Amino acid sequence: MTYYNLSRVIPKHWTVIDFGAGYAAQSYLFTEHHRYIAVEPSIISRVTDFSFEYFKADGTERFDVTAGDFIRKELPMLDPKTTFAICNYVPDWYDESASELVRHNFRNVFTFYPHTE
Repeated sequence: MTYYNLSRVIPKHWTVIDFGAGYAAQSYLFTEHHRYIAVEPSIISRVTDFSFEYFKADGTERFDVTAGDFIRKELPMLDPKTTFAICNYVPDWYDESASELVRHNFRNVFTFYPHTE
């Protein structure tokens, strides 16, 4: 439901970056947007011969990197005025806080990760 609602309020001419996209099934909700970028490090496929199949709707680009790596390498090439970042249920893996990095580096952002103790 979250991704559906976001797909309706984010302007169609914007780029959507989905940090922690997982299998990227939600990519189908963003096919009318300028670009949909799925960011998901696939550590399992690097250490084994096992590979994952991902959903890839038209216009989907996939980056197999951490949030921090994507921000360092790709952020300078994006227009901050027409880019929307989503960081939904992304745990603090890879010695970085993805939600903190995304909140700090993007002006248009949705982050959600419930606090648990």
